[in-house]
Formats: sequence, C-alpha cells, structure tokens
Amino acid sequence: MTRKPKEKLFIYCRVSGSSQKEGASLEVQEKIGRETAKQHNLKPEMLFEGVASSHYETLDNRPKLRNLLLKIKDGEVKHLFSWDIDRLSRNKRVSNILLMDMEENGVTYYTNQGVVDTSVRDQMLMLEIKSLFASHDNALRTERMKQSKIYKIKKY
Repeated sequence: MTRKPKEKLFIYCRVSGSSQKEGASLEVQEKIGRETAKQHNLKPEMLFEGVASSHYETLDNRPKLRNLLLKIKDGEVKHLFSWDIDRLSRNKRVSNILLMDMEENGVTYYTNQGVVDTSVRDQMLMLEIKSLFASHDNALRTERMKQSKIYKIKKY
C-alpha cells in the first residue's frame, strides 16, 4: 500500500527593511508558518525572500514571489502561508495578479490570523480589501517620505 505524500504549505517570508531582519520578524514568520503546516497536516516548503522593500516592488525585484506566482499558475501551489497579505505584496498590480491567480487555482491562504478559502466569495472580498488598504498605506508612506525629503532640502 502506497502512502499519498503530504500536500505542501508554501511558506513565504519577507520583511521590508534590514532593521526588521535583525529582529525576530523572519524567524517569527517561519515559526508560525511551520506551526500552521503542522496544524493542517501539510509539509512546509520555505520561501525566504528576506529583505525586500515594497517601495520599489516589481516581480523582477522579488524572485521568490515571482517563482511562487508561476507555481500558483501551474497549479503546484494549493496551500500558501504568509504572515499577512502585505508580506506578499503592497503593490496594487502585483497583488491583483496574485489574488486573481490564487482564486482561479483554488489556493487556500493561511495567515497568522487564520485561513482564507479563496473559493468563498466573501472571504476573498475581505482579502482583496485588506490588499487595497496595504497598497494605499504604502502609497501614503511613500508620499510622506518624499515630502519629508523635500522639506529637508528646502530647509538647508
């Protein structure tokens, strides 16, 4: 009798800045991801993006995310964990592609807050809203940084 291999939980870990890397943030993401895999009887598959700022976010700058997206499109990924949707992306275009592909390919999405079944319309809507807020927040922070730099230049 052959045992069916465990399904994989792809665990995506990323921080925005090097100061977060020096703390426990990546380790905490990994720990919770592995605990989630164990809780759901899934085999953990780690994807460490490391430090990847969302300020200049494109799929070219995020090779692990780009490969994850290809695996989702190929149907290889059925279970995905990230700390929250903003760890995957804060870029509206990238987030939309990712969320559409997750939904089209029936990916179950796990976060530190729980599980999102992308086939359930209301759950997917909440995920899309959280993604929009993350994108909006990122744009606001970028604008504040620009204004602060302009102020400092004008001041001196």
